[in-house]
Amino acid sequence: MAGLDGKVCIITGATSGIGWRTAEVFVAAGARVVVAGRREAEGRASADQLGAACSFLRTAVTDEAQVRALVDFTAARHGRVDCLFNNAGGPAPPGGIATGMFGKVAGLSAETAERTVELAKAALAGMQPVPRAGLADDIAQAAVFLASDHSTFVNGHDLVVDGGLIGGQRWSQQQERLRAMRSAFLTQQG
Repeated sequence: MAGLDGKVCIITGATSGIGWRTAEVFVAAGARVVVAGRREAEGRASADQLGAACSFLRTAVTDEAQVRALVDFTAARHGRVDCLFNNAGGPAPPGGIATGMFGKVAGLSAETAERTVELAKAALAGMQPVPRAGLADDIAQAAVFLASDHSTFVNGHDLVVDGGLIGGQRWSQQQERLRAMRSAFLTQQG
């Protein structure tokens, strides 16, 4: 896969889940990536696993000075920043993306929560119009597009990756409900 050859990208919240998968995909697409997160051991292990194209800086995005240091570190190491994927600390996606975040919200430790992804996949599979759970890879691939030169004419766009949730119910289900309502009206009329 190509598309990010030579680009320099920062990914926050990259010690697990969507951020980690996005870092993997960005490196595979040719980017040099600085991953950031609060969990230092996981961050360093992630960077080591991704090789020379990846480095880690412990960063809490709630601390403006740490975010500034992250950008400065990246610019000093690579000469510039082409892309910043703000994955940490944001709102949850509206569609069901199967990650350990559901376990964390339920009060599980980060390590235990990461083992709940398959359970989340099964639970989310039927909850949105596209009949499967969203995956971290779905977000990562969308991020690659937005970071690539393929999106140079895209500006000010909110790319929704939610399995069709924002678009409403499946057409067939909607039509079934309309037929039932029409039938109920006709029964009451006649």
